[in-house]
Amino acid sequence: MTKRVQRSQNFQGVSPPGTLRISSLIETLCAAHLTSYVESPFQDRGGIFIVGPPSVLKSTLLDIVARNYNDAISVSDINARTLDDLRDQIAAKAIRTLVIPEYRKLHERHTYTSSNVEGTIRALVGEGFGAASFGDGRINQMKARCTLLSAMQPKFQAEHFKAWEDSGFNRRFLWSLVRMNDPQILDRAVEDWQLLEFGIAHIPPVPSSIPNLTTREERAEMRRLVKYQPGGSASIQFAFMCKLLSVFKWWYKLMKRRDRDALAQVRAFAQTLGKEGAELVL
Repeated sequence: MTKRVQRSQNFQGVSPPGTLRISSLIETLCAAHLTSYVESPFQDRGGIFIVGPPSVLKSTLLDIVARNYNDAISVSDINARTLDDLRDQIAAKAIRTLVIPEYRKLHERHTYTSSNVEGTIRALVGEGFGAASFGDGRINQMKARCTLLSAMQPKFQAEHFKAWEDSGFNRRFLWSLVRMNDPQILDRAVEDWQLLEFGIAHIPPVPSSIPNLTTREERAEMRRLVKYQPGGSASIQFAFMCKLLSVFKWWYKLMKRRDRDALAQVRAFAQTLGKEGAELVL
């Protein structure tokens, strides 16, 4: 029971410690989509997985990105053939972000099929995807890279954690752990017969490019913020956080806001990257 986000220039304050406003998470997901516009020597795209129990609005929040940006596409079910069909659009940057509202759907297939798709996704957000196994490898092709935004429940993550750690899948993404601070909020929305208001009326516009606006000190802090993320080497996660901060600083300059407000938003989101995650509040 939610409403679509529209563009304006309202600003929501930073949430108290241990909590994250839903509006801040929406802004972060939109900024994550725009990280591919940040000028960087690091070509890995990475992405964000929202990890949380049912009724946390995970799919709803992710679909906001797909609905508001033409270069983001939502796919509820995907296979190797579909990814190959999208490859040229991704390589041409007509599609910059894949949104998969429920990642578990990919694993409701034969193990070989899901592993093949997952390997392609791993390449798309990392070293780049050249050609499918059933394609002709002799043809010159540009590498396709894109950002991934998806969601899953904690139990599903736990079931696949070891395999993802071994394959390098974990280290390519930020794993954002959340839960609602008020589990009954959706039931009350239905009882009141009213849509929930997220408290946000703006998303960042699409740029031509975004310069790296982070300082060395800020990058050092971004490294500390991914300390508890899985995967061993956190270089992709670290770089993604730096790009995320660049997007916020660029966007907030357009809105005449201060750099420290942008840093505060990234710090607020980073609470979800810690050992205990954060609670979502309206």
